[in-house]
Amino acid sequence: MAAPRGVIRALHRGTLTQNSVVDRIFSGIQPTGKLHLGNYFGAIQNWMRLQEEYNSVLYSIVDLHALTVPREPAVLRQSILDTTATLLACGINPEKCLLFQQSQGFQ
Repeated sequence: MAAPRGVIRALHRGTLTQNSVVDRIFSGIQPTGKLHLGNYFGAIQNWMRLQEEYNSVLYSIVDLHALTVPREPAVLRQSILDTTATLLACGINPEKCLLFQQSQGFQ
């Protein structure tokens, strides 16, 4: 069953109701620098809650989206590692969700 139109926007706003139909949660974060409180309160806190509430949760380090701005390859690689480490330290649990690097995904 397809999710109702606007579910992604609703999830972002935190207005998903119990009557909404959601089979899978997907979200991503760009590795563009050090994560900060805005990232935590704006996304990561919700990610932690969603991984507890849903059976199919996918989170991505969207490194290909970070290529819209010129970056040194070594800096981008380190940012990917730093972002991953921060997500894990904040409570994103790979046993409850799939955390992957966008550029390493399958087509």
